[in-house]
Amino acid sequence: MKGFMLVLSFSGDLLTSLTHAITNPLADELNILSLQGVESLYREILDVNERMRDEPAVLTMITLLISEGLLSKVLEKTRLYNQVEETHSITNTADLLSILSLRAHTTDTRIRTELGRAIHILSGGWTGHIQDLLTGWLEQALLRFPWIWPTVRKAGTIPLLMTSMEFTCRKLQNKASNLLSCLWATDVLCHLCQDLSYCSDVLDFGTHSLLYTANNARLIRMVQSDMEDPVGRLAQNIQFSIMECVKLITAPRPQVDSPHGTLRTPHSDWQVDVTWNWILQTCLAPSGTRGNT
Repeated sequence: MKGFMLVLSFSGDLLTSLTHAITNPLADELNILSLQGVESLYREILDVNERMRDEPAVLTMITLLISEGLLSKVLEKTRLYNQVEETHSITNTADLLSILSLRAHTTDTRIRTELGRAIHILSGGWTGHIQDLLTGWLEQALLRFPWIWPTVRKAGTIPLLMTSMEFTCRKLQNKASNLLSCLWATDVLCHLCQDLSYCSDVLDFGTHSLLYTANNARLIRMVQSDMEDPVGRLAQNIQFSIMECVKLITAPRPQVDSPHGTLRTPHSDWQVDVTWNWILQTCLAPSGTRGNT
């Protein structure tokens, strides 16, 4: 059956039919079923052994799958359906195609165009599962595809990430899954802040947003007395990742041209000594445990 499904997934006619079915479902009850049908078909690609997964024919099929617009259509419908019912079952297909897109031939102009569209689509969806989908994908894609950095900025992704982080860490009683998504967002933000032109978006959003989020993560960690608890570990990792962001933002940078935009010096509110003193006093650890930290 797996072999049959794999062969079936190579059909260009089937790809066209699936794309049309998702774009124009014949009835309301087919909305979710069409997405589930795509997932059941292409899930086999991830389940086959590693040798087959890297065969040129499979990679070519994945490239065709993305370049013909199925990914963007699935993302558009997923974002729409998520506004009515926010469940992981709705985002499963989008998550699958996003994972496959990381293995497509990105030298193909059509692939780059589709992935750029995907970032804009996901950045416009503010529900939790859509945010998780975006941050989980960006965490891998930013390392593999440096050419998507300008698109990430144009799509307004940094304010989205910071809003998500701040909202999640406001709750002292939190689930590990929520904090994991927050950590993904923090890691993505930290990666982008290696370029000073992206630091300006962080500063424009609000100079103290990162520090407040770090402090809230500290409070979450204090609620968890058992450091073996995943919630406490994740909260601490969020703190350290934010500290790395602050370090990157406040570090002196040469005034040179950047391929991603105009560089700027750190904001006057972010003086290095003041910022790091605040972190040391407030974020590192509650009284009595600073030595362990």
